Amino acid sequence: MGTPRQSEEPPSAGAIAARCPEREEEAGGSSIAGPGVWARLTAALPGDSGIFRTKSQGISVSVDALIVGLGATHHVFQGLLVLLMAFSNVMLIMTAPDRRLQGGALPLFFGNLASVLCYAGLTASFGYSCYSKYLCELSDPTQTARVRSQLAGEIVKPLLGAWLCSAVWCFFCHMRIPDQAAVLSVLVFWRVYGNVTEYLFAMSFNLLLVCALWRPICSILESSGPAGSWRRRGAAVLLALAPLAFSLLPALDCTGRARMAHLFLVCMQVSNDASSFPALAHLSIFGLGILLAACRDRLIADLEPSPGAGGGDLVLPWHAVRAWFSSLGIVLKVSMVFFAPLGQIWWHEDLSDVRADTHLGPLIRRSPGGPSLIWLLSTVWPVIISTAVSGLLVLMREIRPVGGCFRLAVAELEHYSANSLYYLVVVDVLLAGLYRGFSPVGAEAEAGGTVVGAADPGHAGHPAFPLTVTGDVCCTLGILAAARFLHYLTRAAEK
Repeated sequence: MGTPRQSEEPPSAGAIAARCPEREEEAGGSSIAGPGVWARLTAALPGDSGIFRTKSQGISVSVDALIVGLGATHHVFQGLLVLLMAFSNVMLIMTAPDRRLQGGALPLFFGNLASVLCYAGLTASFGYSCYSKYLCELSDPTQTARVRSQLAGEIVKPLLGAWLCSAVWCFFCHMRIPDQAAVLSVLVFWRVYGNVTEYLFAMSFNLLLVCALWRPICSILESSGPAGSWRRRGAAVLLALAPLAFSLLPALDCTGRARMAHLFLVCMQVSNDASSFPALAHLSIFGLGILLAACRDRLIADLEPSPGAGGGDLVLPWHAVRAWFSSLGIVLKVSMVFFAPLGQIWWHEDLSDVRADTHLGPLIRRSPGGPSLIWLLSTVWPVIISTAVSGLLVLMREIRPVGGCFRLAVAELEHYSANSLYYLVVVDVLLAGLYRGFSPVGAEAEAGGTVVGAADPGHAGHPAFPLTVTGDVCCTLGILAAARFLHYLTRAAEK
């Protein structure tokens, strides 16, 4: 989520399995995946060329190209989620709920897709990036000082973004008087304003918590069994899913003096301006992103040298192929089971604030009472499918004659991914001004704050939700274009 680093030269095949493989490009740079990567990845089997080739020992893999391809898929996935979150925030603020429901199947689909994917997908993506760039080197004594300094920046930047978004919505949109009490409430998140403030705070808090517990986590895994054993893999899965317990043990009352608990715990009673997405409840999604990055490293570690293989080519033995496909099949089947209750109401309900009883348990997205256990588990399958779609988009770059269009689209998505924190914050700040412009009379007095002056009489004729879904699309494109231009100006100012 922070500023990615410049890609390194491809390491040797023998060194890749022993270190963190992914190094990301500079923010706003060119495509992370070179031309032809996925074309080679999907070359016909068997053959004399291509990344995957069948052999008697197993499947021959070109490791460098595999790593680059996985990195490109991750960037496209994160870029899609940034765009989807921008559109969903515009639609939630500028369009009435009944219009979203009556606007047809397409607006309802994308609105629900954003509700399911954005928070869970970006959280998992952040965990994946943090493991790839920092956590996998945190236990290396020779790298500890460097990694800790980089981690400090990665923790502080989302927190600064959360403060900025909350302050803009509080003082510029809702027109609170910036007295001591109001400023303090923003700094300590006593009151939460903005659309992405909760998410950015949770990013910083969860990364800080995982860093503090990283050595005990590594010790537990090392004591559970040798690397690659099923006991160790099971222990890793249990550690990643352990924070789900927070969704089963909600706090009864997070108001009054206990209102700060809303930032961390699932609460049954919250104030109107409290956090809707507690950090600890989503720690398991962050852990699953870390687990996915560790699985990528485990896959590379399972590769073995092959006689006659070229430089950078290793072989995944057939027993490892069967084990990986069996694990993938289990994950897909289990995630589909938990997605079933959500899928049954997908086309009938607005999932932005869903509260439904299912045969597996309550399905609740946000506070109070949420996120519930079933909601958190139901988001896993859509994240998996969206990742596969991202890989397909990268693949389409190599298919003529449409490859050129897809190359442009993928390059743009990689730009949004590499600058995701910038776009999340800037889009939310621009939305605050847009919402203020269409605020009806009296809206400034919500949530019990002291406002500056009286409401503007010129707002009296403005509806609270002025846009249709078509207007939301145009508004989103305009906001993204403005944010893109601001990004261009900042890059130009550096020269």
